Amino acid sequence: MILTAKIVNYDGTLITVEPNENINRILEIQCPVNVEIRLDDGRTISSEQRRKIFAIIRDISLWSGHEPEYLRQYLTWEFCGINDIAFFSLSNVDMTNAKEYITYLIDFCFYNSIPTKDTLLHQ
Repeated sequence: MILTAKIVNYDGTLITVEPNENINRILEIQCPVNVEIRLDDGRTISSEQRRKIFAIIRDISLWSGHEPEYLRQYLTWEFCGINDIAFFSLSNVDMTNAKEYITYLIDFCFYNSIPTKDTLLHQ
């Protein structure tokens, strides 16, 4: 289960968070002992990241013969499924997920020996 929370306090060691929804029942029934924290600094995808994604999708499209829009949606859906995150739009995805998506696309190209117009050595 993925929940969001607001950081209420940080003293240099301990973080206190306030969930955005009531989690009493989950805590009582499931008794979780660990949590995963992902910090969102509010930064959204950069235009450079967006261009990189579309360029890689174009190269995959040329290699596969599939339409770029179909591939973008399919590969985004697959990436979200692998990473257990909600489907996102390239118009407002956060910068970290955009970086991870680019890495996923680069790995896809390397794994499938897809020729690209640009070097994939620099993200």
